Order: sequence, then C-alpha cells, then structure tokens
Amino acid sequence: MKIMSKQEQRQTRLGLPSVSNLCKTKFLSALAVTALLFASCSSDDDNTPEVNDGRVLFSSGVNAATPKVGGNVGSTWDQNDPVGIFMVKHGQALSAANILEGADNVEYKAKDTGMSTAFTAISSPIFYPVNGDKADFIAYHPYKSTLTDFKYPINVATQTNQSAIDLLYATADKSGAGYDKSQGTTAVDMKFSHQLTKVVIKVTKGAGVADLTGMTVKIKGMNTTADFDLVSPAISNEADVADITPYNVPSSTNYEAILLPVTFTGSHVVEFTVGGNTYSWTMSKNVGDANAQVTELKPAHIYTFNVTVKKNEVEAKGTIQGWTMGGAFNGTAD
Repeated sequence: MKIMSKQEQRQTRLGLPSVSNLCKTKFLSALAVTALLFASCSSDDDNTPEVNDGRVLFSSGVNAATPKVGGNVGSTWDQNDPVGIFMVKHGQALSAANILEGADNVEYKAKDTGMSTAFTAISSPIFYPVNGDKADFIAYHPYKSTLTDFKYPINVATQTNQSAIDLLYATADKSGAGYDKSQGTTAVDMKFSHQLTKVVIKVTKGAGVADLTGMTVKIKGMNTTADFDLVSPAISNEADVADITPYNVPSSTNYEAILLPVTFTGSHVVEFTVGGNTYSWTMSKNVGDANAQVTELKPAHIYTFNVTVKKNEVEAKGTIQGWTMGGAFNGTAD
C-alpha cells in the first residue's frame, strides 16, 4: 500500500494528477498546470493560497477600543502573537470527540501589528472536512502547547511582558450557520475578547515629596494563578496570593498590571515606596459615578487611577473604561 505525502494528499483533494504523473499527461490544459504548480509549491504556513485547496483562513480583530498591551499606543495585535485554534463539529461543545480533522490546539501566529490581522500556521494549517461537514472554531491567546482537559493555566505573577499574559478568547460559528469548504478563500473572522482585568496607575508627586525617582509599587493580596476553561468559558481555581509588581511603562511613572478579576476585600492594597517612606491605598476605598463604591475588578475592564503621592498620604482618582465601557471612580489612600 502506497502512503501518500501531504503534497499528494492535497493534490488528490484538488482532483489533480501527482507530480510524478504530470510528465505522462500530454493533454493537461495550461490552466490546470498552473493550478498544480501553485498547489505543489504552497508552503504549510502560507494562509493565502492562489487556489482554494480547502485550507481554513483566519483573520481577527479584538473587541476593545484600547490597546491590547498598554504603552503600545494604537496597536492591539503584535506581529507573531501566538494563538491556539480548535476546529469542532458545528453546534457542538469543545471536546476530544468533537474535534474535526485533528485540528486540536493548532498554533497560528499574527501576521501583522495593528487593530486587526490575518493569522498564519506555524506548521501544518487546518483544512476543512473534505466531506463538507460544517465546522465551528474556538481560539485563544497566548498559545500554550500543553493543555489539560481544555483548561488554560493563567499566571499573572510576572508582569514584565504583558502580551504574554493578556488572555484572549474567541469563537466563530458564522452566526449559527457553521463553516465548510465552500467558504473558499474567505477568512473566518474571529472577534477576541479580553478575559482578565487591567489596572493602570499613573503617579505624580504632591506636597512634601521632592522626587519619585526610585519609587517602587506593589499590588498586594491578589491571586496570581487560575484555570480558564476553554469549554465554558470561565475562570476557576484562583490561588497563590502574592505581591505583584506592575509593569513600569518606560520613561514614565505609569504602572500597569493585568490581573485576575476579583471582588475587593481589605487585603487588596497598593503600596508605594519612595524616599524611604511607604504609602498604602486600600483599593476598595474609592468613590465613583453617583457616589458608587467600586467593589470588584471585572473581566475586560480597564481601571485607571491617577495617584498623587503626598507627604502624609496617597490620593487616588480613578476611571474605568475601555475593554468594556463603564463609569468613573475616585479613591483615597492613607
């Protein structure tokens, strides 16, 4: 029994002769020859084939009015951002039994930097079922090579590379109709949504504070690990409370952290240490629109706090916006 190579299998999908038989075929039209050459020379990570060979094309934006990563103004995707993609039976939940064509956590990468991008496969791309079966897609960022029971391990303990911890999730079912090989060279457009929350702290010096040089900031009382169920989707198993050092945007006194959503307790505190003194702000002590107190950090929200460090206190005024729009909030730290 002859085992066909990927190239030969792809040519069979197209109904074209193999390269070895090409020389024996005397009456093949020029058009078919051109199609064969394109199919034979197309690389696995090329998501823009010249002919419809059955591969799935992907493109995406992010459901956000603000950057995916702070400090990178005007950009959501970074080139080569890795995503994992599953192709499942249309209308069915993500499970081992429902995965089509072996498309189980296939790694793709963002082709461009910007608000939207196409994706290219790292190795072998995903192909639609040859028999015409309908398919749906589930995707996430950033990619993990190993998942257990379709659960994504979250860890926000280290904030130095926020793109590497900014968990995004997307599904695509063509408005309930499902996708199949008739989609041709039209890309599956996936809309990713943020699953975590973001805190931005903008610090200025106030009365009695000469300089903020050397200031350190710590966010205390936060869980740093959890699981994200790609089936549900939902976050669970929050654990490992630890101090979090937010990312200091270069050449600024702005600090940013991507955190697990949380309902505030008195243990959720931000500490500012400067000039040998440490100032503390309890995050639950804040007042917002219509004097409403902020009680939690919600998924897909950005909370921005303008903080003034004074001799005897820290004064904080905050706003919430952006991944999902909300109201404005104020807070005081002592």
